[in-house]
Amino acid sequence: MGMLDSNTDRSFFMIGAIIVAGLVIGLLVTVIGGDFSNGLSGAVNGLFDTADAVITGGHSNPNGGAGTDEGSPSDPYTVATDSDFNFIPDSFGDMTVGGEKGYFAYVGSDTYVRVPDVIQGVTLTSMRRMFMGTSVEGVAVNNPVITSMYETFKDVTASALDLSSFYTPGVTEISGMFEGLTLTAALDLSQFDTSNVVRMMSMFEGYNGPTVDLTAFDFTSVTHLTDIFKDATTPTILFPSTVAPNQSYYVVGWFQNATIPTLDLTSFDFTNMDSTTFNAFTGATIDAIYVKNASVKTRVMSMHGFPSTTTVTIK
Repeated sequence: MGMLDSNTDRSFFMIGAIIVAGLVIGLLVTVIGGDFSNGLSGAVNGLFDTADAVITGGHSNPNGGAGTDEGSPSDPYTVATDSDFNFIPDSFGDMTVGGEKGYFAYVGSDTYVRVPDVIQGVTLTSMRRMFMGTSVEGVAVNNPVITSMYETFKDVTASALDLSSFYTPGVTEISGMFEGLTLTAALDLSQFDTSNVVRMMSMFEGYNGPTVDLTAFDFTSVTHLTDIFKDATTPTILFPSTVAPNQSYYVVGWFQNATIPTLDLTSFDFTNMDSTTFNAFTGATIDAIYVKNASVKTRVMSMHGFPSTTTVTIK
């Protein structure tokens, strides 16, 4: 992992100073208040929480997630270093290094990775293709300034992927994020904040694995669901209680060639859905679809490529 640099030295000096000053103040306050043991314990715990923040540069996550129990004996994650990443030139990249656009690709050997806020001196605002094709089994990140997760985990070879410590509330792009994954364990997406996400194109294209649980997702800002489950194979998909993007959105190729025995679409009303539904259900193998009313039933069955063998039931 490398030797401690001057920034780390200064961090530990600051921590030491904070602890000493805080203990002195805590002792004075608790002696005056008469509750020495409880006051001292509280002061020490609070100071070490502050020290941890100084070391990690972490951000507050109201849902827990990344940073929780960081550094504890049970924490399997290793903080990635500059040498764990290569900068890949790409004209479509979201990061700029030396005047050249591109993205940071993970080349480290750890399977449980905690993503730093700064890589090679550059503030991280995109995880575009960062772990594409790798064998990572878990990624923890707590960074509110990241805006893109484009193809972040595309073609990852692991059979399970732990994302329970994931906090990126500023993300607007998650297209292709899980494209091509074959999993034996369900993804935990409960920490995902998708309130600002606009594009979910091909997010699960080619996915093969357990039920996809999107109940924690917010679809309010979404404009593109194009190919989101194209070629996917999964028992079913769990949507939140309401799926109602507040602007026109596309479902082109939505479930094209997908194999999904049961599909519950009762949370959709399709009010703002664009009329272009090319290949929405073309080639799909779906036994049963559930909708909330007759109007939605008519709309679903009129989408391009709707399978003649699929039954649609009002629920």
